[in-house]
Amino acid sequence: MRTLLVVVLLLPLLCLAASTAKDLEGHWVVDTDATWTLMQENPQMKAQFGSMPPEQQVMIKNMVMGKMAKMNWTLKDGQAQITEPDGAVRTSTWSVAKVEGGTFTIDAKDDQGAVRTGTLTVNGEHLIARGFSEPGKNQVQRDTAVVMKRSVIAAAPAAAK
Repeated sequence: MRTLLVVVLLLPLLCLAASTAKDLEGHWVVDTDATWTLMQENPQMKAQFGSMPPEQQVMIKNMVMGKMAKMNWTLKDGQAQITEPDGAVRTSTWSVAKVEGGTFTIDAKDDQGAVRTGTLTVNGEHLIARGFSEPGKNQVQRDTAVVMKRSVIAAAPAAAK
């Protein structure tokens, strides 16, 4: 019984300790519901939305999340292809500067030479990205996290014979 208790208590810690950069690799799309929920936990956003009528909150949610739903990332072997909400595609290289449990501090350099630092937290099949906003953005935008979920890229249809 004690052995079982020790295993149950240590299993979550062992899972977190085993996180590697390979856990970040794959195709990721925005989980709009989870992102919106996380945005509502930001004190500045909460204060801003709290003063709006419910119908205005719904309108803003639909507009913002509809735009964010177009964003996706493909991460592999230190390379990233990022499709922005406006449809622009940028590429970058990334490296892990630090790992704490399931949270990775990432240094990314895009094809224009801009360097951004942020964190990626692996939480099951979700990836929570924080801090990758461009320098000069306001504090609310820099502090807002995006929650992404794994996605499988559909294979191209086979050529007709």
